[in-house]
Amino acid sequence: MHLRKLEQLFDSLDHSPFREKDLDRNAEEYIVDSLKEFPSKAHCEIVIYLDEPLDIAAESNAITAAVHIHFARRAQVFRQNLRQLLRRGSISLGIGLSVLVAFFLLGQVVRRNNEHK
Repeated sequence: MHLRKLEQLFDSLDHSPFREKDLDRNAEEYIVDSLKEFPSKAHCEIVIYLDEPLDIAAESNAITAAVHIHFARRAQVFRQNLRQLLRRGSISLGIGLSVLVAFFLLGQVVRRNNEHK
């Protein structure tokens, strides 16, 4: 990833401390889309080329931590959404099967009543 300055990597509206800062939406989308091109088990690294110089020792660890924290939070949100979706799906399946069984039994009752007449 080639950037003019490090601030391009982070959301300009997020004024939280550096380690907790959210990634810019375009940077996040670029990273995710790039990773989709690789097999799911492939080992990948994000390499950032900057036009401006910076203190590599201090900034490198902070950047790594910020990216890890951002995607860990994103994964947690996706897991919560998936759990909610599965719970809602299970409830819907239970309701649907209950209605199906009820109508099947009602159909059996109606058929038996028609046979006895």
